Amino acid sequence: MLIFSSAVYFFITFYLTPHFLFVTRFLQNKCCVFQQSVLKNISQANLYTVDFVFVRIYFLALAHKLNVQGRKLNVMKITKYNSKNYKVMKTQSNFSKLMMVLLIIAFTIPLKANQQKDSDIVKNLAISWTDAFSQQQPQSTLKLQTPESTGFGLDENTLLVTDEVNLAKLDPQIWRMPVARDVGVGVFNINHPETANWNETGFTAEALADYMKSNPILISEDAKLIEMLEKFTGTKADSWKLEKLASDKAVLQAINQTPNKIGFVTFNAIKTEAMAENNNQLALLPIDRNANGKLDQMENFYAETSRFERAVWMGKYPHALTNTYFLVAANKPSDAQISFVSWALNEGQQTLAMNNIGQLALPERYAQIEKLNNTPVAPPTTIIKQHTWQKLILPTLGLLLIIGLLTGSLVFTQRNRNKNLIDSLEADQNIAPKQTPAGLLFDRTHTWTLMQKDGWVKTGVDEFILNATGPLSRVKLKKTGEKVEKGDALISLIQNGKSITIFSPVTGIVKAVNENINTNIEALNKSPYDKGWLYQIEPSNWQQENKLMMMVNEYSKWISFEMNRMRDFFASVASGGTAQQTQTVLQDGGEPQPEALKSCCPEVWENFQTSFINPSR
Repeated sequence: MLIFSSAVYFFITFYLTPHFLFVTRFLQNKCCVFQQSVLKNISQANLYTVDFVFVRIYFLALAHKLNVQGRKLNVMKITKYNSKNYKVMKTQSNFSKLMMVLLIIAFTIPLKANQQKDSDIVKNLAISWTDAFSQQQPQSTLKLQTPESTGFGLDENTLLVTDEVNLAKLDPQIWRMPVARDVGVGVFNINHPETANWNETGFTAEALADYMKSNPILISEDAKLIEMLEKFTGTKADSWKLEKLASDKAVLQAINQTPNKIGFVTFNAIKTEAMAENNNQLALLPIDRNANGKLDQMENFYAETSRFERAVWMGKYPHALTNTYFLVAANKPSDAQISFVSWALNEGQQTLAMNNIGQLALPERYAQIEKLNNTPVAPPTTIIKQHTWQKLILPTLGLLLIIGLLTGSLVFTQRNRNKNLIDSLEADQNIAPKQTPAGLLFDRTHTWTLMQKDGWVKTGVDEFILNATGPLSRVKLKKTGEKVEKGDALISLIQNGKSITIFSPVTGIVKAVNENINTNIEALNKSPYDKGWLYQIEPSNWQQENKLMMMVNEYSKWISFEMNRMRDFFASVASGGTAQQTQTVLQDGGEPQPEALKSCCPEVWENFQTSFINPSR
């Protein structure tokens, strides 16, 4: 856009000046001022919007010039003045018309570029973090890339910054770490006439959509919020009564002054503005996720910001109203990569506000840092020198001698070890999936799908989850006709008051529900791939979403990886508990007990949900 402005400046100088001296002098000065301001603020200026103003000025100047030229040409035609001047003037007129067409095209382009895109947010975050980190550690050579970058994964000093949409396009087993999260929340004044009713029943997605169609809603110009609301409600913004204000802060101030309205802002704005001023007039709008007409105990977390943040982390808040940002490494992270991720989870959080991105909750950051400290580091690349066979002969003979001495002792102790090995394998078989039928596709949220002849997708829960939880006591199912998005809550698995939420692997409409498991829960406990199926869904984006799923062979390898993680998870649970709790979750030898979650408290279930099921993990 800076080049475009310069080109028009020269066009005005050398072409318009002879005919339209006063206006062109004025435009030259404006262009110079504009270019200086862009060069001064190029890292922060919205070039599309600024150029948009000047395109209109150029457009008006050309229109005036065409009008003047047209009058002159008409005079020449009337007087039949056929000379070289007439041809020159006609050529200039045609050239002006061509420039006018080009300017009209340039005039329309910024109309689509005024809103900041998610890709721009990620790019700005990468730039801000790179600058801030290099100031603290000038010796660092680590580079940040964005989803549009090429060559990702070729350098162990490179990390990818991405959001959930682009993360879903990558290998599901690739290493990632959540580092930031935007959360869209509804806000209302506690003096609103419906306060008591809303705090008791909450809003379903459908009820919220209907409310916004008939009542004015305050919202900022942030395109991310509107996109979240569209995804959550399944409706378009042009059907709502929106009153757009300049910022989240303006929305919060308006709600304080107008108790009968509600608004939508980022949760980060609530923390930095309303709570910082100790303002007790604002309340978060509750969401009734299971659409049962009331806020259950698992849904009632809106009164305190700390409880709300933890609920978002645990996946209790609608996923459609969140957007998580990740740092991604192509392989096991190196020391340099881990150093940067650790910085991003600490000092780097202060940079997020500058880019209009929300911070992770403090408990989640601590949990991620602890996980990061236990991450195996990729060994540095070493150059192995090639030796001749003469140099290797003595070490080889020595190695053979050592092997010979060890063989006797190994044979002697092998029988005792075999017994321990068999016991360990039996323990693995108690908690690992015993069957994975061919033909199924599996998702990282531990769900499976099967495309049927009628075009509907049958879906259910994999055996890994059921082996960890033990027999369920009941479930909460969706109803036929409900619309689900990939990543939305699909079913709640409940065991004596403790529960975990399983998320949908596909987008579509629920066409059939397996009501049998409501009355016969054993069908799900014992046969998750057959009689214990959950739904039949008519998919709306199957061609794209099935590419992100795993076939049986790939799934089996991934489950082995998950088993190792589960051992570490329950070892961590045991290390922080009593001796009795250690015995209930771990066997002798450190293997998890079958149905290990059965004896754990609700908080451990929540941590298991975050570590193994949530889409943003």
